[in-house]
Amino acid sequence: MNANQELSVVYMGPAAAARALGVSRASVWRWIREGRLAEVRLGRRTTRVAVPRCLIDGTPVASTEPPRGA
Repeated sequence: MNANQELSVVYMGPAAAARALGVSRASVWRWIREGRLAEVRLGRRTTRVAVPRCLIDGTPVASTEPPRGA
């Protein structure tokens, strides 16, 4: 993946994101606060979490770092 490509994301509620990632809802909220996951607010009470598809289905993501020993 080069710098111009964007990660494919799936938008879902916090509970669904937690189930998809195999973590607790508290972890999802903590990751949002820490900036590890992005959230989209749809009004006052509705939040959707942008979960990278590679975290859900295990699609490999190309590293931006050079291989070790290079």
